[in-house]
Amino acid sequence: MTKPLVSIIVATYNCADLLALTLESIALQDLQDYEVLVIGDGCTDHTGDVVIARNDQRYSWENLPENHRAPHVAHNRGLAKARGNYIAYLNHDDLWFPWHLSGLVEAIEKQSVDFVYDMTATVPSRVQQPYCIGEFVGLKGLRAGIPSCWLHRNPLLEGQLNWRNPYEVGMPTDTDFICRANTLGARFIYLATLGIVKFASTFWNTYKSQTYIQEEYLRQLRQDPHRLRLRLLEVSASNMFYGTTVRHLRGLLRNLQWSLVISYGQDRFPMPSILRAYFLSRRRMANRKRGLPF
Repeated sequence: MTKPLVSIIVATYNCADLLALTLESIALQDLQDYEVLVIGDGCTDHTGDVVIARNDQRYSWENLPENHRAPHVAHNRGLAKARGNYIAYLNHDDLWFPWHLSGLVEAIEKQSVDFVYDMTATVPSRVQQPYCIGEFVGLKGLRAGIPSCWLHRNPLLEGQLNWRNPYEVGMPTDTDFICRANTLGARFIYLATLGIVKFASTFWNTYKSQTYIQEEYLRQLRQDPHRLRLRLLEVSASNMFYGTTVRHLRGLLRNLQWSLVISYGQDRFPMPSILRAYFLSRRRMANRKRGLPF
């Protein structure tokens, strides 16, 4: 089998029908040189059938024997299997604009960098307007963003990075990954193009819902993605001085907090116990909203 340009890792847990929509946004990409590694974190539903139904040799399915309450093991399994020059991640409830992969690949190949990410439009809930999150660089050069907007080289930093257990390190697994990438000297660039639509699972009841707002967004991605991009940017801009500004300020504060933690040393006493207690309390609350066991 020919080596793909990009390996796309999709970690998932018991969201088969929603995953089908997410995979369809991959199929809409204008760059088609990829493989898709769908890794189930102990799924007990028909997720495997959804992957097989695509009838595409570029898509593979593996289900881990048990659930780990976070995607770190699934992501590491995907990294071990990945054959592409680059690694992309896609959360099982997010959608990509058609130009997402091609834009990131072009950017990383033109620049001598390890890591590139683009703009994200977040759809927080039915009562809140979407808002866009772009570039942020905090103290110590800390970058933000969600895995669905990332592309990095394979291997990254000569294979020095993997995904760690968030319950042991005391912070979200993606935050820990980015913090260590910065510490190890990864070179980042930001692509100022809207490439992702993210849906907050804590508000959309991703794991319990039978209907998904992603269906409407996917329909617009098929029909006129440029119009959807313009609408999301306009809505975000129109709310810039109201709710969006408050969110950005909160985001700046969170990134400042993490930057200070990194400056002090997240492994120095007493940070490990403080970070773990803080993370576990937030994780417990988030899983309760999702309807998942802690």
